[in-house]
Amino acid sequence: MDYRRLTLAALLAFYARLMFGIMIWITPVGDEFVKYPTVFRPMPVIRDNVPLMLVGWLIAAFVLAIVFSRGYSGGNGALEGFRFGSLMAFFCVGFVSVSLYAQGNIGLRKVVIGGAQLFLKMIIVGTAIGAAYQPGRRLQEPRLVRAA
Repeated sequence: MDYRRLTLAALLAFYARLMFGIMIWITPVGDEFVKYPTVFRPMPVIRDNVPLMLVGWLIAAFVLAIVFSRGYSGGNGALEGFRFGSLMAFFCVGFVSVSLYAQGNIGLRKVVIGGAQLFLKMIIVGTAIGAAYQPGRRLQEPRLVRAA
């Protein structure tokens, strides 16, 4: 396992997740949280918990990168990452969104929006991991410059 590539893949996945969350989740559909005050924390409390959330995302990105690296069998990294992200997307939607709807007091609209964004997010994160983690591609080694 190449730890440099693994770290690069995890950091790129974390960054992609962060940008996706800001552009898609927080801005356009952030008002959805207010509709379910018995399920979601108030926005000031959510803001206070952002560092914890970011640590969780970073841990998850490293775990996904490790899982990808264990199953990577060669080929186009971005395409393999897309396939991996698609598989993880189905897993996450079934494991999180459908279960949340069955157990929680959340409307179907919220679950569909959440499931769709989760699906898209996992595809983006998987593709980012695959694009960054390609053992066949050489990373630039730092060069020492000789002073003459």
